[in-house]
Amino acid sequence: MQVKQADIMRWLKLLAMSHSNITGILLLLVWSLSPDLLTAQSQYERDLQVQQQELNRKIDQSNQYLQSLQKTQDASLKELQVIRQTIEDRQRLVALLEEEMTILKADADHISAELDSINAIKDQLNSEYYAIVAANYKRQRLISPLHMMLSAHSINRLLSQNVLAEQYHTHIEAKKAEYDQVEKVSNALYKSYQAAISQNAKQQITVNQEKESIDAQLVLQEQLLAELNAKEETIRADLAESRRYRGNVNQRIELFIQKTIDQTHTVQSSHSLPPASVTPPTKSLIELKGNLPRPISGTVVSKFGRQRHPSLQDVYVVNNGIDIGTSQPQTVKSIGSGKIVKVEQIKNGNLVLIQSDGVYHLYSPVINTQVVEGQVVSQGQSIGTVNEVLHLEIWEGKRKVDPQSWLR
Repeated sequence: MQVKQADIMRWLKLLAMSHSNITGILLLLVWSLSPDLLTAQSQYERDLQVQQQELNRKIDQSNQYLQSLQKTQDASLKELQVIRQTIEDRQRLVALLEEEMTILKADADHISAELDSINAIKDQLNSEYYAIVAANYKRQRLISPLHMMLSAHSINRLLSQNVLAEQYHTHIEAKKAEYDQVEKVSNALYKSYQAAISQNAKQQITVNQEKESIDAQLVLQEQLLAELNAKEETIRADLAESRRYRGNVNQRIELFIQKTIDQTHTVQSSHSLPPASVTPPTKSLIELKGNLPRPISGTVVSKFGRQRHPSLQDVYVVNNGIDIGTSQPQTVKSIGSGKIVKVEQIKNGNLVLIQSDGVYHLYSPVINTQVVEGQVVSQGQSIGTVNEVLHLEIWEGKRKVDPQSWLR
């Protein structure tokens, strides 16, 4: 809604403070009840819109990734993961849109009530104005200027009659100005009301479109589940192999990080002064938590922690980090300044581990690797490329943490 709140509130307050009659009382009542309801957009509404924009961005990225998956063979499992995430995002978007529609409806109802109050004031002012005009006309008809001069017993009487005539004129002009001010408030409120109704109608169209998209993706999800159920035996075998492989890699990483931490403690205990930091003189990763850049742009196809397998309903999987899908090859950039402490060859590329003081961040699989062990990198520096899915882990000491809570 586009309402000039400052102007409306200024008009209402001036009118209220400058009149002691019922008009001023009514205007003060309207002004004091809910000034915030005339705000163009409350902070809460702006927050809702920011969340909507972020969800729309994620949905767009998911759609791009889905299109790229459809060009590859045997991508049903990845598609199912992305579709489920997209459905969740769309459902959250619909909830936000409906929440905003509720606010818009409440605003429209309140503005309508205030319009009724303002219009009642207008009617009263209109009646007062014409009553004054009628009284003045009657006075002029009964007492002409010549009659005033002839009937005046003294110069003082004549002057007082002239003052009375001037007061009538001034009162008429003041009442007209008062009516014009209230008319401005009424027009502004009416525009605000129309804007709220119009915006609500547009939101309803968007909600209907999102619900149609959800229904279509639910159908596609069922089709993919049917395809995957036919391959259940193969999927279970692949999952078991993946678990063994990832378990071995995770064990090596845990042992390496533990060894690094132990060595750091040994060095610190053998020196009176702490060793120089391995990172350039910038804010630590912990200080930047929640505001770190993403290593690549894309959609999160697998979240952190324990979660149900996309197609095997009796199976849960554990992800030590997050998996970010991309529709095309991208440069992988370090999320923070630090030292390359490990580069290890794994399936489909390399594993790159960076130490930023007590925080470790791991990227895999990285191809065309551009860094070597011992090298110091800065935030945003390229460490290689990724083709389809980047796995990102963040370790705070020996504890695995959710990377999404660290990224902006």
